[in-house]
Amino acid sequence: MKIEDRKFPLCFDGRKTFINIRRPTPHELDILEVFELTSPDAFEPDIKHEMTMSRVIKSKDQEYPGGLTIEQWQARLGLAPKEVIKRTLDATTQLAINVVVENRSIGRRHYKSRFPFLREKRLNDEFHTDTYFPSLPTNDGNTCSQLFIGRNTDYMHINLMKTESHSAQVLQDFGRNIGIPRALKSDNAATETGLEWTNWCRKYRVKTTTTEPHSPWQNKAERGIGDLSRMVKRNMQEYNVPLSRHGWYQLHCARIRNHLASRKLKWRTPVEQLTGDTPDISKFRFHFWESIEYLVPTTKQPMSGWKKGRFLA
Repeated sequence: MKIEDRKFPLCFDGRKTFINIRRPTPHELDILEVFELTSPDAFEPDIKHEMTMSRVIKSKDQEYPGGLTIEQWQARLGLAPKEVIKRTLDATTQLAINVVVENRSIGRRHYKSRFPFLREKRLNDEFHTDTYFPSLPTNDGNTCSQLFIGRNTDYMHINLMKTESHSAQVLQDFGRNIGIPRALKSDNAATETGLEWTNWCRKYRVKTTTTEPHSPWQNKAERGIGDLSRMVKRNMQEYNVPLSRHGWYQLHCARIRNHLASRKLKWRTPVEQLTGDTPDISKFRFHFWESIEYLVPTTKQPMSGWKKGRFLA
């Protein structure tokens, strides 16, 4: 095959001719020439096409996502001003610009999402995570907890676990219930660098990093675990909460913390910093383990149906 003055050898396996290719490195993309092999004409299987190929001349106008010029992005985004288009490209992601099915000559249906990472809510923050081991199991048999905390938003989320090996499943719950973080940072624990954990991060395009050995201060979750432990201990002593209920109190204190204004956040709340919504604290009209009464609607006459209980979360 010849393009201009350059010759490219073709391979033949007995059925088809092809070119052996590989993914170029970023350095190669900068220094090597680029050749376009696909014809710009629409494919018509019953018509014999003349193959037209050319060299692609790089220019600054094609440094935008998808190889499009700023004018082409203008056409796709309602003819907004160029400055708005540039700012929009900086403020958004473009994770699925090239769709394989759009380049197939013979179409087919898809029964599985090709871009699962676009279906879930994306969080504009890097989250740090670590496993927390209380001295006693909870009344439900949980022996540890996985804590997530936002680097910039200070948003805290905690999941109780039977064993540390459930960390990967808890990560999936975090992504489904809270959102997909921009990045995750953890220590070098086997459960947080294992295959299941890594595959989930790859599937949803989550950048992962780990702390340096013997450097726990690099993981903000370490400090978050300490703050949460002190908050749980103080409140359980204040209200005489049974030690076996510390799992419920972990969840309750994490929710309270997300609704408390912080000096670091210019006296706004972590919930607002993460979601942009002003949170409501009406749900906290009872303190933990406060005596309450609740209604059992299926109670038969002449019983009133009101039962005594304790507020958990």
